[in-house]
Amino acid sequence: MADISRFIGVKSVLLLLLLSVTFLNWHGYWYVFALLPIVYALFFKEVYRVVDKAFVLFFLFGTFYSVFATELSLNIYFTLMFVCPIIYLVGKYIGLSEKDESLTNVLFVIALSTATIYMLSVVGDIIKNGFYSDSRNIEIEGVGSDEEISATGIYSHLMVLTTFIASLFTRMPLKKKMLLATFAIMAFVTSIRIQSRTAVVILIMVVVLALFVNFRTIVKRNLFMVIVSLGSLLFAVNYALTNYEEELGVLDRFQDDDVETGGYRTELAFNVINKLSENPWGGLEHMQYAHNMWIDCARVAGLVPLFILLIITLLYVRSLWRIYKQKEDNSSGRTMVLIIGVSLFVYMNVEPILEGCPLLFAFFALFLGVMRGRTNALMSYR
Repeated sequence: MADISRFIGVKSVLLLLLLSVTFLNWHGYWYVFALLPIVYALFFKEVYRVVDKAFVLFFLFGTFYSVFATELSLNIYFTLMFVCPIIYLVGKYIGLSEKDESLTNVLFVIALSTATIYMLSVVGDIIKNGFYSDSRNIEIEGVGSDEEISATGIYSHLMVLTTFIASLFTRMPLKKKMLLATFAIMAFVTSIRIQSRTAVVILIMVVVLALFVNFRTIVKRNLFMVIVSLGSLLFAVNYALTNYEEELGVLDRFQDDDVETGGYRTELAFNVINKLSENPWGGLEHMQYAHNMWIDCARVAGLVPLFILLIITLLYVRSLWRIYKQKEDNSSGRTMVLIIGVSLFVYMNVEPILEGCPLLFAFFALFLGVMRGRTNALMSYR
């Protein structure tokens, strides 16, 4: 196990393996596989020692959400009340115990796990049906049936992987950069294939944010490589637009009239908000998704769990801000945490996470734990 630990570059190899199996989401039973890292953490790593107010808040949120919501599946109840609070503690333990480079490796492996099945499904659909398709639904590998899934469920996982393009602007071994670049390109291509405007926008935002966070380091050491990389990217984009415009269905989606409203998201959100004054306890499942985690929380379960979720969100933003302010820390781990943190926050503003992709909410809980653990670890080093 020690040899494997040195090879992968992480301290908690078995815990990382169990988390990877969980977030792989084989046959859609990720919440069952989540029992593996939870049991391991509770019995062998004494995770209860890092219990804090965020753990209590996650438990209260899951409880009140389950009490007020009336039309949710049993697995979502189980996820919110039990899995997410414990997964948060696992994340905090990782943030405390893993050093900079190993933390980067942990985040990459987990993100790759979340994206693997969905990315392979898109690639398989491209091989079968060609690159252009009118439909945004594809058959997902590993679900055991011919069930099709909305593109929302696909690029929610691809989004996690695309954030790792940020690592290309940080200091790390060339072989590792090449590996990350390969997956980043695959994520971008598959996002274009499922016509995901959100994924494309987040990808652009990731590049800009990575340049901003690492500007001083880039100017001193990697400016030439960044110029070459961005120049190559612009050339590739221009070539694709010039020669394959008809195959790029995502361009038509960017030209739709609903782009200014975010795919009618603002209209849907205001519809829910207007109804909340009459329905403060939720019960509005019959209405369309607001495509916003917080507003959809209120739509389903009312203002009480929303209030708790807002407190959790404030902890998330504060943790992200604290890591950003550690400007003397020019490590790849800091860059990775910032990029994933911002990208995840953006995504939660444009999709119905709790109902549409509870796995991503578990990733949110895990990641908040990682940030709080890393913040505590950095403070203890001073």
